[in-house]
Amino acid sequence: MKISQRNIVSQLKGKSVLVTGANGFAAGHLIPRLLEFGAVVHGIDLHEGAKFQGYTYHCCNLFNINDLKAFIAQYRPSFVFHLASQSSVGTSWKREWRTIETNSKTTYNLLKSLEKASLQVRLLLVSSIEVYGDHGMRKATVSDDLRPANPYAVSKAMMEMIAHKFQNSSIEVVIARSSNHTGPGRSETFFEAYVAKQFAEAKNAGRDSITLSVGNVENIRDFSDVRDVVEKYILLACWGKAGKVYNVCSGVGTKLREIITMLEEFSKIAAHIDTDNSRLRKNDIAYLVGVTSVRFKNRPLSETINDLYKYFLDQCHFDKT
Repeated sequence: MKISQRNIVSQLKGKSVLVTGANGFAAGHLIPRLLEFGAVVHGIDLHEGAKFQGYTYHCCNLFNINDLKAFIAQYRPSFVFHLASQSSVGTSWKREWRTIETNSKTTYNLLKSLEKASLQVRLLLVSSIEVYGDHGMRKATVSDDLRPANPYAVSKAMMEMIAHKFQNSSIEVVIARSSNHTGPGRSETFFEAYVAKQFAEAKNAGRDSITLSVGNVENIRDFSDVRDVVEKYILLACWGKAGKVYNVCSGVGTKLREIITMLEEFSKIAAHIDTDNSRLRKNDIAYLVGVTSVRFKNRPLSETINDLYKYFLDQCHFDKT
């Protein structure tokens, strides 16, 4: 899918675009790009204020369908990027029903509000390759059965099923099954950000070795740079086929231990790995990599992890001033 920047501008310039989960990680990279393409961006989230400026922010709870209907009726988006969700597999095991309820109910309320407004709208629904579950040591394709193995994956599969319920409406839904994506701004809740922060703090303190308390670092995952992922989201929102599912991933498997090795090289700090049983997950999948549906030149993972490490280094320096 090779689309010129001029064609994207022609789709987005002057259009009302809604981004849910506007204070989230991916939205922090997506919204500036939408603004560069000339979109009129409205972001909604639960917080009183926006994390950054340059667009119109609204505090709106997606659980409140009446407020959401009023919002949609007033701003009438032409495009919607539905990023809002509980996005951590680890957290989903601690809050199983809350994760399923949050991700499914907010998706239903959003689609129902758009349907009520009778809008001609394109909606990018962000799902996850976690919905595939365990298919052995091969890459998952969009034609594979869904075998969600954790509450987060179940919630994402439910979001997709809810979207299909609205297939005969004026809403054109494109589903993006995303792999792990990371980069500057990633929360330390996630493995690669957690270890990058540990290395940055050790570097800032002048240490030459650290001990990392981690789970299973032999698992293989598909990592993408968030800055590449949001470009793919924009392409799919503008040009993806309504009703179709796309894998948004790098197609490259990386053992979690390799990320630690990268950070050792960047920081010149040696790491001792200490397995923490509390970080081991139920129904853990040894290999989860996708066959990408969107051809795009991806940044090397080493560049992404180095940028993430530098982000946390900058945070350390900022905290000292």
